[in-house]
Amino acid sequence: MPQVLNVRRFTALDMHGTAGTGRRRRVILAEFVLGCPAVFVIAVLSLRTGNLLLGGWFLGVAANYLPLAAHSISLSRPGQVEAELADVQDIRAELVRAGIAQLLLLLPFLVALAAAVQQVRRRAAPSEIPQAFPSGSLTATPGPGPGRRSSRAAVDVPGQAVAVPDVVLRPARPDEADALTELAERSKGHWGYDAAFLAACRTELTVHPDSCDGMHTVVADRDGVLVGYYQLAGSAPAGELTDLFVAPAAIGHGIGRRLLEHALERAGALGFQVLTIDADPNAEPFYLHAGAIRTGTTASGSIAGRLLPRLELQVPPAHAGKLTG
Repeated sequence: MPQVLNVRRFTALDMHGTAGTGRRRRVILAEFVLGCPAVFVIAVLSLRTGNLLLGGWFLGVAANYLPLAAHSISLSRPGQVEAELADVQDIRAELVRAGIAQLLLLLPFLVALAAAVQQVRRRAAPSEIPQAFPSGSLTATPGPGPGRRSSRAAVDVPGQAVAVPDVVLRPARPDEADALTELAERSKGHWGYDAAFLAACRTELTVHPDSCDGMHTVVADRDGVLVGYYQLAGSAPAGELTDLFVAPAAIGHGIGRRLLEHALERAGALGFQVLTIDADPNAEPFYLHAGAIRTGTTASGSIAGRLLPRLELQVPPAHAGKLTG
C-alpha cells in the first residue's frame, strides 16, 4: 500500500517553504515544538467547559503536532532539510500535494468526532424524563383569578398555578411572544445547528401573541425569567404538542419533565386522548423515554428534504377532564 503522507517529508517541506530561508525554519520549529503543549492545554480547557467538539478537535491537532515537533527538532540540524528534499523537483507542487493529503487524513477523524458528539448528546437527552410520571405530583396553588393575562397557570381551573421547586408554570402572556420565540431559537441552537439552519427554522419557531390565550401556551417562570414553555394545538380527541423548549442554561434541571407532565394534564383537560409530536431528532429519546411511540416520519416545514420523527404520546386517563370552568 503506498504511503499517503510521509510526515518527515511533510515537515521538511513546511520548514523549507518556497524560499528556503533560515528564518522560516526557526518559525516552523517554534510552531511545532511550542504549539503541541499549547494546543493540548486548549483541548483540556475546552473539554472541561463541556465543548466536546472543539475539545476533540484540539486533541486531534495536538496529536498531529507530536510527530511534527519530533521531526522538526531532528531536521533543524544543518543540512538535514536539504538532504530530505534532495529528490524533490518542484517544492511548490510537493507542498500542495502534502497539504491535500493531510486534509484527507483529517476528514475521517472529523466525521467520527462529530458522530461521537452527536451520540453523547442523544444519550444525555432522556435525563430530563423519569421512567414514569408520579400521579398527582403537581400541586395547584391559588392564583389571582381567571383571565388570559393572569400571572398564574391553570391545572384544575384557569388562573391557577403549579408550584414546583424554583419554577412556576403559568399561562404565557401575549406580550411574552417575542421572548418565547427567542428562547425557542436558543434552545434549538443547543443541538449545534448553524446560523443558516436556525434562520431557516425561524418562521416555525415564531410564537404568535394570539397563541398565548391562557390555555394552550404555558411557560416555566423562575423568579421572573422564562426558562421554558410548551404549546398545544388540535381538536379533541387528537391533540398536538407543537413546541416544548427549555432554555439551554436550564437544561438538565428537570424543567422539560415538568413541562411535559403539565402538558399531559392540560391535554387531558382539553379532551385530548393522544398527543402527536413532530420531534427534532435530537429530542426523540426524551419523548420515547416518557412513553411516546414512533409512528413514522414527517417532512420538516423549514428544511427541504429533512424528515422528522413523528411520535404519539397517550394522555393517561387520570388526566382527562381535570380542567373545569
